[in-house]
Amino acid sequence: PTGLSMASSTGAITGTPTVTSSATTYTVTVTDANSATASNTFSLSVVNGPSATQAIASTALTRNTAATSFTPVTGSGGTAPLAWSVSPALPTGLSMASSTGAVTGTPTATSGATTYTVTVTDANSATATATFSLTVNAAPSATQAVASTVLTRNTAATSFTPVTGSGGTTPLAYSVSPALPTG
Repeated sequence: PTGLSMASSTGAITGTPTVTSSATTYTVTVTDANSATASNTFSLSVVNGPSATQAIASTALTRNTAATSFTPVTGSGGTAPLAWSVSPALPTGLSMASSTGAVTGTPTATSGATTYTVTVTDANSATATATFSLTVNAAPSATQAVASTVLTRNTAATSFTPVTGSGGTTPLAYSVSPALPTG
């Protein structure tokens, strides 16, 4: 295929193929100084290299909370099997499956927004890259703001927030147990 050549003195094929080519059988003939020949064949195909596509641009996890498995970069094309790697290393407790690119685990440390580069490598060592951003937030905390209050029946309550939340991954949601009095 275009971009490749064979050295007549060694039979070595070198170069960079510039077009794709379906599997083609080539016959190589070896000729000695007395014009005696021998031939044999080999098959060669040229495929596109792998591609890496950002599937998740940015995500936030919470420290000490198991991550729901996610695949931030998908890979396709190239020569199977594909392999995934990430740089820099993911926060402690998280890992990326080299065979699928899925991130799993439980992050055990906080981490500010960091851009990670995922490399998809095919069986021919051809590569493609894409990035994603990951943040690991501190676990949420609840702080008592009002220890006790007394309301009067049939009188509108002045809005108050007895417990404030912070940290965690936004948005925070509040619930109460047992149920508040009617109204």
